[in-house]
Amino acid sequence: MRLHDLPDVIQATQLDVFSASLLAGGAGALAALVAGIPLLRLTGISASIGTFAVLIVTISIAGNWDGLTGGRGSLIGLPVYVTPLVACAWSIVALIIAWAFTRSRLGLMIRASRGDEIAARASGVNVYRQRLIALVVSGFVMGVGGSLYGHFLGILSANAFFLDLTFITLAMLVVGGMESLSGAVIGTLLVSLLLEILRRFEGGFSIAGVSVGEMPGLAEVGLAVIMLCVLIARPSGIMRGRDLMFRRPRAGADTPLTTAIPAERNA
Repeated sequence: MRLHDLPDVIQATQLDVFSASLLAGGAGALAALVAGIPLLRLTGISASIGTFAVLIVTISIAGNWDGLTGGRGSLIGLPVYVTPLVACAWSIVALIIAWAFTRSRLGLMIRASRGDEIAARASGVNVYRQRLIALVVSGFVMGVGGSLYGHFLGILSANAFFLDLTFITLAMLVVGGMESLSGAVIGTLLVSLLLEILRRFEGGFSIAGVSVGEMPGLAEVGLAVIMLCVLIARPSGIMRGRDLMFRRPRAGADTPLTTAIPAERNA
């Protein structure tokens, strides 16, 4: 498929998968920067609505601009480069990036603003700037992930990144817990395993001689039920904000925010 609206220099450029993935990460970081500048000034439900609106607009443009993205068709013929082993290797790299960022000075300031934004601002944390940096880093990782996803399927379309994938991603965070890196990892593993099991039963199965017919949508319904159970039993997720990758501080050993974070002037 020829994307005739792309600049000639891009159409004539050929890159290996690794370089193309890094370039996709750069594009994701740039998109996160552009979207984050206005979105991070919103709070509460306004931020959620604004983020969802960006998703809708992006999918609408990508799904209808035939000359740039292939529109409603699909980009086919992508080399299948990502195997389970390659995916695991890239996942480890992503975890290392997330771990290093969490342990950094920026990560400490972001965690402080999550716990008490007013106190963090009073201590000199520029909450807006730190969250924007975190969003840009996340955009880079997601850009690389999107490139690898295409090289795993061998085919790519705009709809592959719409509500289905968004809902599954949110479910992973809800189940595991979005306040820790370990929660995100455990939620991803559990939800992926659950979906794989339920999808095997969608085509029908037999138990003790009793045949059960096809059940389209079983995976989605099962995932929704699991999410409801987790939200009722553990609203903070399975990990409840605890992180297996960090040592739990001793009682009374918490470092005051004013001494842990150097004061920095708000922009």
